[in-house]
Amino acid sequence: AVLVGAVLAGCAPGGGTATPEAPPDIYLVVVDTWRWDTLGANLGSSRGDSGSDLTPHLDRLAERGVRFARAFAPSPWTQPSVASMLTGVHPTVHGGFGRLADVAPIRLGVPLVSERLSAAGYHTLAVVNGFFLSPKLGFERGFAIFDYFASSNLDVRRAGPTVDVALNHLREAAPGPPVFAFVHLFDPHLAYDPPPPFAVASPTYEAPFKDLRGMRLGTLDRDPEHLAHVRRLYEGEVAYVDRELGRLLESLEAVRPGRERLIIVTADHGEELGDHQGWEHGHAMYRELLQVPLLVVPPASRPPTVGVVEAQVRLIDLIPTMLDAAGLPLPEEGIAKSLFPWFESEARRDDLTAYGERVHLGRASVALRDGRYALIHYPDEDRFELYDQRLDPLERRDLAALEPERVEALARRLGRIQRTLAERARRVEGPDEEIDLTPEEMEKLEALGYVGG
Repeated sequence: AVLVGAVLAGCAPGGGTATPEAPPDIYLVVVDTWRWDTLGANLGSSRGDSGSDLTPHLDRLAERGVRFARAFAPSPWTQPSVASMLTGVHPTVHGGFGRLADVAPIRLGVPLVSERLSAAGYHTLAVVNGFFLSPKLGFERGFAIFDYFASSNLDVRRAGPTVDVALNHLREAAPGPPVFAFVHLFDPHLAYDPPPPFAVASPTYEAPFKDLRGMRLGTLDRDPEHLAHVRRLYEGEVAYVDRELGRLLESLEAVRPGRERLIIVTADHGEELGDHQGWEHGHAMYRELLQVPLLVVPPASRPPTVGVVEAQVRLIDLIPTMLDAAGLPLPEEGIAKSLFPWFESEARRDDLTAYGERVHLGRASVALRDGRYALIHYPDEDRFELYDQRLDPLERRDLAALEPERVEALARRLGRIQRTLAERARRVEGPDEEIDLTPEEMEKLEALGYVGG
């Protein structure tokens, strides 16, 4: 009732100015496993390889709106990261994470943006793929339509069919109330097998899934030719997704004409392609896994004055941004902030502290990025790594032994954040839940490469 009243009154704490007659449609598009350095707009025309022209449709979207050059996910795998996007809180608070198959759903006491927008009169719909976004894990809450497909490497709903389904749901919704649409594309998740004309031929390697998983497990030799081919396969999938997202975005005006729109396109996490001698995701906290592309096209009534934001931001900031666009009150308590001030004012240049956490594959770890330095902590070993993101953007030179005072200062800051999040988690209503996986779901996880990894 409070949210509905806010819309009717035109109330917009945090800078929202949406009119009560026509709140904007809101589109949140999440591309699974999308590296930040395969968005052409993030690289510019100076890069000489194919990466600078992989994404012409999304590059044009960046020209229409705002590109955040340094956006970070709160976790390097799907479930906790997307849950944070939809709740505006970190995994410790929303509870939607776990090790291997022992995952827990989002806590009932943590509202999703779909619930907030539904209460404000939005028609809410989701088209998602993959077990880690299943209704069993709480992601369907607040959605009038939750079109779920348990994609895996054995059975995939690719970007093209996913876009078709999303457009069909949007046609059925027109010309009703404002829409919140959450669209999740499974590509370019492993196995990297782009369809024609994006497929990459090789006389010696056809990318069977067992070989790609062998690369992660360290049982397959990684010669340079092999690695270059895997990278080309991955980039082929990115190019395919770009084409399909172009089709989705170009269809919005025809499907829902005359609507103001907030469009957000991002990724749940990145992908390691041998950057630190590892593969896939969920196993580490380095930049290639946590930095993600982030494009925002605000409603026409709130044009941006800044086209590229160099300041560091976080995916947890998306929910207050969406509420801000809808003219709804922002959450009273929390770290997340609306991103509108970052692109509506030339003066806003401050970095937001990016905190990440991971309990999934391998050693548990947490990370703190203050805009200049990245601190990674392995609590089971009480060991730290420190990287200067300005001088060492690929995070190859560990400075922890050389700068112990900086490590100590950042570690104290990291500890304060962890204590704050733990206290907020204790105040969330409802106990943690456990789920029982069916044999079919276990088979899906095995096909994704998570079980036994």
